Amino acid sequence: MLFSKPPRTPEYLAHKLISNGLQEISETELAEIFQSINYYKLRGYMYPYQNNSLPDSPFLPNAKWSYI
Repeated sequence: MLFSKPPRTPEYLAHKLISNGLQEISETELAEIFQSINYYKLRGYMYPYQNNSLPDSPFLPNAKWSYI
């Protein structure tokens, strides 16, 4: 079976979340977390802190890692 989307690296996911407004964590720290926690499992905890009606689901103002 061929998939149309390539897998995303932990570094890519960390960069994407921080550029979308996640605060209080560095890209390096977040990439390390993605080595042991699946992005999609973490997504459920991030959902309330994002504006999911917009493309790329940017974080709400002052959304901090400590909240997630």
